[in-house]
Amino acid sequence: MTWIVGSAIDDQQVGNTWSRERNLVSLSLGGNLNVFDPRMPERSTKVFSVSVVRLLCLSINSYIIPQAPQTAINAITTAKSDTFLTGTAAGRVYSYSVTEGESATIAGTSHSSYIAGLATLDKEDTIYSVGWDDNVREIFGDSFV
Repeated sequence: MTWIVGSAIDDQQVGNTWSRERNLVSLSLGGNLNVFDPRMPERSTKVFSVSVVRLLCLSINSYIIPQAPQTAINAITTAKSDTFLTGTAAGRVYSYSVTEGESATIAGTSHSSYIAGLATLDKEDTIYSVGWDDNVREIFGDSFV
């Protein structure tokens, strides 16, 4: 299956992972996370922009600022059926809910530097992050979005 994201250099896809259901999450060179569903081959089903964007919320007439990384995303893994996590060069882990369209920083102690990898343990609902700070950290399922 092939999806056309765009023709610009920033649209090139540089990394991906399958979610536990059937979605493919892909990182573009420009820093966007694209969620693809094989049942919808014409386009991505959701795009998470990693730059902080102010969205006007008309119902409460205030600003909502989504939490998004300001540095490179180095690692990605799935957490729940509709949730995936990313690790950044700044040592933070972010959780993204495809269904809700929400993103948040994972609570707890961050790495002091670059996150080199994320690994999922299905039976324990636990994710491990490893960083260049020589630490392995546990992230438990109740801290995901």
